[in-house]
Amino acid sequence: MLFSCEKEEKAPVIPKVGTVMIPMRDTLPPVIAENTLLTNTHPWYIAGWVYVSNEATLTIEPGTVIKITNKEDTGAGLVVTRGARIMARGLNDWPILFQVNDATRSWSGIVLLGKAPQKEPYPNSGWAYGGELPDDSSGVLQHIRIVTHPHKCNVAGKQLQNGLLLLGAGRKTVVKDVVTDTSSNSPYRIATMPLK
Repeated sequence: MLFSCEKEEKAPVIPKVGTVMIPMRDTLPPVIAENTLLTNTHPWYIAGWVYVSNEATLTIEPGTVIKITNKEDTGAGLVVTRGARIMARGLNDWPILFQVNDATRSWSGIVLLGKAPQKEPYPNSGWAYGGELPDDSSGVLQHIRIVTHPHKCNVAGKQLQNGLLLLGAGRKTVVKDVVTDTSSNSPYRIATMPLK
């Protein structure tokens, strides 16, 4: 005969209503169209481009690791589209890590597309961004570390460093303590934000 006794366990932390968690070990889908939480319990993977759309909010816990892979040399990373938001609040001693795993000739990293006026267009992106809302918010990027390759990409004659790209991001978008690390031996550098 088998006997068991019930242990008193703490109730699990349940995300806010309307938020989904992607199953463990999954690569993120190409489109995130509903409020989504990425926990720090294991690494997450982006293969190619992942778009946060449909006015969804992507929330990322402190200490989360996201690995970006680009197998076809067409660029790779996370794109937060107009109206969508990212809430990635790392901590000073527990940052959120984005790691570009493949050396490519195409730009890779994090892109925020907002509804604020954009002085100069980003060449040949195909992304919709900009508008008439200078106080628009694409969310929060705080205590973020982006590990990428040191080479720059040639985009329409401009040399751009991989990392972070803000296009039409409004004044209420919070970008604080975001750094790129292009070498394990070099100090962190402020993330590149071209063409603002």
